Amino acid sequence: MRKTNFSRFWFFPLILLLILIGVYFSKGSLPQEKQKTSPTPVQENDLLNAASVENGKIIFQACIACHTFNEGGANQVGPNLFGIVGALTASKPGFEYSEVLLSLKRSEHYWTTDALYEWLRDPFAYAPKTKMVYSGLLDPQDRMDVIAYLMTLK
Repeated sequence: MRKTNFSRFWFFPLILLLILIGVYFSKGSLPQEKQKTSPTPVQENDLLNAASVENGKIIFQACIACHTFNEGGANQVGPNLFGIVGALTASKPGFEYSEVLLSLKRSEHYWTTDALYEWLRDPFAYAPKTKMVYSGLLDPQDRMDVIAYLMTLK
């Protein structure tokens, strides 16, 4: 009986590992995973009109690990989000913002519903080198629901 020499196949596990790493960092660009595209402005209006404040409040529960949302609430890992819709970016007193958000503030950037929509989609794409450690909400309706909830915080 002949013995198999596995030392000739040492590179197969390495190739498999590299493929798995590539899939992990591709953020779901495999054909079987359908990428969700950003809606057009008309679709955004439809989504906001159909937004569920209650669903937004439920989804927002993930945010309370880093943010407070009550009036006058303290900043935590992230800034307090009370009154964030329509507010000047990086304007909560006492919070140390990343340089990228401070540069947006200097350019008079406001947290409009459009800006929040893109921020919630992918914070790192919206503001590279942000300190916020959050990968974003994939579902456009979930983003609109969270924005609808944030609009009630005023």
